[in-house]
Amino acid sequence: MNQADPLAELRALASPDAISLWPPAPGWWVLAALVLVCIYLLSRKIQKTRRARAYQREAVSEISLYWQQYLDEQDISVYLQNLSSLLKRTALSAYPNSNAASTSGDTWLAFLDSTLPETGSSNRFQSDIGQLLITGPYRKHIDTNPTELHALAEHWLRSHTSISSGVRPLA
Repeated sequence: MNQADPLAELRALASPDAISLWPPAPGWWVLAALVLVCIYLLSRKIQKTRRARAYQREAVSEISLYWQQYLDEQDISVYLQNLSSLLKRTALSAYPNSNAASTSGDTWLAFLDSTLPETGSSNRFQSDIGQLLITGPYRKHIDTNPTELHALAEHWLRSHTSISSGVRPLA
């Protein structure tokens, strides 16, 4: 026996079968289930937050409507009545367990200030600007421009935080 090339007698290497992508390993099934649960919980949270903020979005659009109506008609008394009513309704929606429904006068303005976040601005409801909410709807002639009051009220509508639902302010 002539063994000139001992490697020639070896069999060819056997290649393993290709790894299949299906069915995935159990770890991938667990990961897919966790991702689906997270997506479901996140969508529920977004939906809940959106529903809780519905009153706030509606109030912001309503104050814009009242402001445009004031600019068209220049009737400050009607604007102040509408604004006061809107602020009261919004406070009742945001703070249902508070005494917002029964407050009036300086107590009402103090309530609005207490629910207004600190912004560094000197404009507060308990200043001369806010006094328009109390006396303005009942006076016949008002010489004050309600622009500052409108800006303050719109800021309150956008930035107050509802305690009952823990909803963050609209940006």
